[in-house]
Amino acid sequence: MAELLEFPVNVLIGCVAFLDTMPGYIRALLAGLILARVLSFFEAGISEREVLFCQSFRKTSLTALLVVPLVVLLFPDTRIAVFVEQPPERVESTPWWWLLILWLWLPGFAVTLAQQIRAYIQAAQTLNAAPQVAEQEKLLVRLPHWRNRLGMKRPVMLVAVSGLQAWSLPISSRLGIPATVLHWPDNLQDIVMIRELCHTRKHHSSWHLFAGFISCCYWPVTWVPKMHKRLQKSFQLSTDSLAESCYGDNLSYARGLRQLDTRLSPPASITQPAVEPPDVRSGRIADRVRVYADDVRGLMNVDVQLDLDLDSLFDSRDQRDEQIKVEPYEKVFWFIGQAVFAAMLLTGTTLKEMPPEIERTYFMPFEFVWMENFHRNQERMEQQLADDEEEAVPE
Repeated sequence: MAELLEFPVNVLIGCVAFLDTMPGYIRALLAGLILARVLSFFEAGISEREVLFCQSFRKTSLTALLVVPLVVLLFPDTRIAVFVEQPPERVESTPWWWLLILWLWLPGFAVTLAQQIRAYIQAAQTLNAAPQVAEQEKLLVRLPHWRNRLGMKRPVMLVAVSGLQAWSLPISSRLGIPATVLHWPDNLQDIVMIRELCHTRKHHSSWHLFAGFISCCYWPVTWVPKMHKRLQKSFQLSTDSLAESCYGDNLSYARGLRQLDTRLSPPASITQPAVEPPDVRSGRIADRVRVYADDVRGLMNVDVQLDLDLDSLFDSRDQRDEQIKVEPYEKVFWFIGQAVFAAMLLTGTTLKEMPPEIERTYFMPFEFVWMENFHRNQERMEQQLADDEEEAVPE
């Protein structure tokens, strides 16, 4: 039996020894990659009908993707120790290939993060420079009413912005309302404002900003920005439910959404035909590389606004009776816990020399351990008590 276990034990020790040759930042990158792979496997099995579970799972995944690599990097004392009689000597100098991996990751992270920061600075400047909505506008009169309905204590300032969508930033109390909306009927104005207030109430802009940062950290892993887009869709659905209950009239709200879709839809003459992506299932390496490159380049197109896809929203509203709305926290803890455990187990182990007390306690022959536990030696116990009393007596 011992001979059969010798080979896998040696392989395990060899893998842990290889991990010990890695610098901390490479361990952190490896932990993030493993965690992202496990989470993507779990997310693939999630049904979009489980609305609350999908949103909670993705939010928790974004948090875990940041926290786990930081723990691996900043807290080496938390690593799981594998005790051996003689650990191999560790080389102090860092091999060039580890530095090469770091320098391959750093430029992509720096460029995408700079693009994110630039987009948000420009958006903040646009929002700060936008003129306030005139006091005579009836929209300002109805604003306190909707804020009270939503239980919002944070002050909100309405400003007129260009475009066709309302938007806001997590670092600003200004809420941008399209200037064209000010000339729309009151019910459409209320729907536009209520939906954006619901985004603010649920901190969706903050999660949007945080997900963009995580996408920069994991720029080689294109699954992360794709999960970010799916999270935005779930934001629209949860916002729609809250806005409808706040509006108070479901039929009027649904009718207003249809009218809003008509006003926001571009004319048919300028509608661009949909471009079908290449079929990556064909197995052609060139197609796979092209799709991957397009996904990576997509990180450079930063949109600070939470896009309102009314077609997708209408499809989701039609299927609301089939949606499963249950408390997802136990399932989220179970799936995320497994992914974090796998990442920490595969990247958070280290070899340590076996202390003498561990060798004496846990590596005694089985017959002696059995005798000590089930047939205690009375003389030994009495001697142990006497020794303890002598140590307790002060000098």
